Amino acid sequence: EREVSQRAVSINWMYLDIIKRFTGFTCIVYIQGLRTVEDALLKWLAEYTRHHPWRFVFFENVDASWNFSENRDRCDFSFAPDNPARLIRSTADLLTPKIAAVRPSHMVEYDIC
Repeated sequence: EREVSQRAVSINWMYLDIIKRFTGFTCIVYIQGLRTVEDALLKWLAEYTRHHPWRFVFFENVDASWNFSENRDRCDFSFAPDNPARLIRSTADLLTPKIAAVRPSHMVEYDIC
């Protein structure tokens, strides 16, 4: 329960912190350092920018591939790199160099002293 409460507070705080960055002279807020964005935050920002069409929120290097499709539909991925998950059609595709480079691995190399 505490974890959910803390997460909700941090999402609320992030949303308020992002929208307070907009001023009469600011139309883009550029966000760095997030690996993922929670669906609620993405939805709230999409609603905010729908009501303020001259304001934009730009996420750098955020993986939105696991967010709900209805939230992703509100985003513009024009400048985003290709999503590797869309390139996988069969198990053989997992061995291609492009997918293998970003795929999680359980192999660990140990230095031998």
